[in-house]
Amino acid sequence: MSTFEGTILVVDDHVALAENLAEILGDEGFRTIWADSAEAALDRVAKGGISALITDYRLPGRSGAELIGELRRRGVDIPIVVMSAHTDDGTIELSEAAGALEVLPKPVDLGRLMAIVNHLGRGESTILVVDDNRSMADNLAEALRGQGHDVIVEGSLTAALAQRGRPVVAILDYRLPDGTGVEVAERLIARDPRIRVLFVSGHGEELGAELGGPLASAPRIDKPVDVSALLALVAKAISNGQTPRSDR
Repeated sequence: MSTFEGTILVVDDHVALAENLAEILGDEGFRTIWADSAEAALDRVAKGGISALITDYRLPGRSGAELIGELRRRGVDIPIVVMSAHTDDGTIELSEAAGALEVLPKPVDLGRLMAIVNHLGRGESTILVVDDNRSMADNLAEALRGQGHDVIVEGSLTAALAQRGRPVVAILDYRLPDGTGVEVAERLIARDPRIRVLFVSGHGEELGAELGGPLASAPRIDKPVDVSALLALVAKAISNGQTPRSDR
């Protein structure tokens, strides 16, 4: 059963499709409404009560990616899924960079969409640990669980971004097999500007050179990790609610 609460806004200028998708979601127990343009969606979100958004990429006026960007500029941090009949690399890159949780090809695989929607309410009290040193990551996770936290451990950029929940804190190694922790942080912040990001690294100078803009003040801890110091940073991040924000 989904833990997701709130209303889902479906945005598509093909009214019959929007209504049909809203009806399907409604049959699964989700509260849904629809809009036929980015502008209409922005007006509806501004009225409040929208907890997630599913949008077509190609819309009259602003695109789905531009809609996400405008919502983020307005401080709206709801999870967003993009649908597109043209899932080329450019469409996916623009959508994900703007903050899309996932980009689904049309016609939409309803089973996949339902799986995503059913995860939207999960992970909001979870800590995500991303480090390819599995032994160290598991040790950190054990210490965090000992403090009462739910923890997910991943070893790569790809696996971290495949997580569909919305963790409250991300602890990121700088060097990963398929990218960097900075890249993970930027994508996670685009998805949810509230997330708190902490970095661990054995390459502090290299990491520091990359941390600009909204990540400039993100806490860092050198390897080998002082677990007590890391736990204190996590507790401070959660209690302060201080989140590096995207400039989008």
